[in-house]
This record gives sequence, structure tokens and C-alpha cells, in this order.
Amino acid sequence: MQVRLLFIGLWTLADKEGRLEDRPKRIKAELFPYDNLEIDTLLSRLQSAGFITRYEVGEMKVVQVSNFSKHQRITGSEVDTVSDYPPPPQGNNLETHGNTEETPWTTGREGKGTGRERKGKDIGSGDPGAAGAPPDVKKIFEGIERKKNPLYAFIRDYRPDFIEPYVELWNIFAAERGKALVSKISEARRKKFKNRIGEKAFDFLKVLEKAGKAGDFLSTSKWFTFDWITDSESNYLKVIEGNYDKEQPKLPAGAKEVSKEDINRIYGLYRKGDMINQLLTERHCDLVIQEKLISVTENHVFRAIQMRVQALAGSNLAAELRMVEAYQSGRWEEDPDCKTDEPNRIRIAKKIALIDLFGYLKQTEKEAVFA
Repeated sequence: MQVRLLFIGLWTLADKEGRLEDRPKRIKAELFPYDNLEIDTLLSRLQSAGFITRYEVGEMKVVQVSNFSKHQRITGSEVDTVSDYPPPPQGNNLETHGNTEETPWTTGREGKGTGRERKGKDIGSGDPGAAGAPPDVKKIFEGIERKKNPLYAFIRDYRPDFIEPYVELWNIFAAERGKALVSKISEARRKKFKNRIGEKAFDFLKVLEKAGKAGDFLSTSKWFTFDWITDSESNYLKVIEGNYDKEQPKLPAGAKEVSKEDINRIYGLYRKGDMINQLLTERHCDLVIQEKLISVTENHVFRAIQMRVQALAGSNLAAELRMVEAYQSGRWEEDPDCKTDEPNRIRIAKKIALIDLFGYLKQTEKEAVFA
């Protein structure tokens, strides 16, 4: 089972060419941070069975997932993506380690069953006939790490008809924005989800993508919840079709980048006591940092950590509970989950620094950030 879970995990780490750096310790930190596994040994078993190739080009060590392009769906802008890793040296045939036309869980074809049965026995860890069976999506889900990217890829590639992965991904989305998490999967929620997943137009990933691009309006509105999305067809279609895009707080008509005038305008609203959370973005913070009016200090980071702990409080996700524990115990700089959470932490710390500046300027009766 361990080697099969590792193989599944490699697909989530590989780039668009099916390659990743051959660093067992890093792979373990990404996929099995709390398990005592010999990743190098498991990688060797996968290579012996023909499911990966390990090779070196100069000083770089690389893992290539065999026949990756045959089973990975690559769309639109991803097609032209160039790998960060060099291909195997000429003469290194990725299929010389055995018949690798199928992945460990795909169905064999007539006349080739013996070879795939052997590989299933080699790496299936006591799962007879696993290589000849169709994908068991629930078992694949059990091996997916509960993080944003693996969950996103799993839902995109398999469109599972059970609610759990969608709830896991929603809770990550909600925790990043301080929204209500799903703490219990009730029968009522299962029933609503079953109705939605049966509708061809239902695209949960698209809903979250649109909500993120719509700015803070959707992502911070209390009514925008998992239950609201799955309550009716009309609800999620409104998001997908962009009905709420126009309601997002907008910068003044102008270029794509924020300007000093934008920041002065938001500061003016702050001075009047208006809420500015929906208007203030990381781009505003970056401009003020660039102008050397603020810098992110240790104090800002610790206050951001406190906000993240509050946002994650009550989560039922193991990874997020570990993250809270690491934050509270002071081990967050070394914790893999907290490292993944770093963009959220820094984004919040930047906003805290800018709001502190607003507070200081207001107290000193300054009328603008930039004269």
C-alpha cells in the first residue's frame, strides 16, 4: 500500500512532463511528513516495476513518471509548459524496466494480463488483482494529502461522486478567508451534493476559482458557504456565469497595477471610519513596501499567526490541526504544513503593517499616505 500511495503522490508533485527532482527527503516531507518511510527504497521498487525512471543529468537527479502524458489531461495554457528538469539521456528508454503502458490501477488489455498481474503483486502490497481492476477512486482519495494542490488535482482528474474531497477543499478555501468550515457531513448535505454532482454544469473548482477572482465580495460574504453552493443549481451557476463579478470592490479605472492614488483613496476611507478590508489587497501593501514606508516585522508576523490560528480553530482537518499545534508551540518555521501556509501568513502580515501605518497617519492627522 505504501508504494502505491507514493506513486499516486508523485503524480501530484510532477510537472507537466511528469518529472520531479529525485530528492527522497523532500518527497517525504511533501507527501508523508509524519510517517517513517524509506522513500528511496520505495522509489527503487517503483523503478523496478517500471512505473518510474530515475536518472541523472550532470549533478541533477530526476524522477520521470512513465507514460505520464498518456494518462494526464493537459489543457489550454498548460500545453506549452516547459519542464524545469531535463529529459532522460538518449538511449534511456522509459519502458525498458517492464511494460509500463498502464498505471498500477488501470485495466489491462487482453493478451497482456500476466505482466500486469505480476506488477500488481509486486507493488500492490497484498491487493490481489489491483493492477487489473478499474480505478478505485475512494482508495485513491485515501492516499491524497489533504492540501490544496493535491485535492484540486484529484477533483479535476476524477470528478468523484462522493462529497468528502469537496468538503476538504472547501475547508481549505474557507480557512484562508476566515469563513465557516464544514464540521459535519450530514445526510442532508450528502443528499444535496448528490443532486448537484449529477448535474453536468456543476463545476465546484470553477466556483472556487471564480469566487477567488471576484475579489473579497464572494470570499468574505457570510452567505457564501458550502451549503449555499450545493443548495441549488441556480446558486452555483450565478457564480460560474459571473453574476457577482460586478459587485467586487474595484480599483479606479486605470491600469492593471495599483497606484499611489489608489492607496490615498483607501486611506481616506479609513480616516472616515469606513471598512476597507474588501478594498485592501496585497498589491497595495507591496507598493507601500516598495516605497519603503512600511516593512513586515516579526511583530506583524506573530499577529498574522494569531489570526491564522483563530481562522483554523475548530477545523476537522488533520493537517490544519497539526498546523495550529505547530503555530502555538512555536515550531511553525520547521513544520511542513506551516511552510505551505506561508503565503497566507505573509499576506496577512503585510495588511497588518499597512493598517498600522494608516493608524499612525490618522493619529498624526496626515491627510494622505503619499503627498
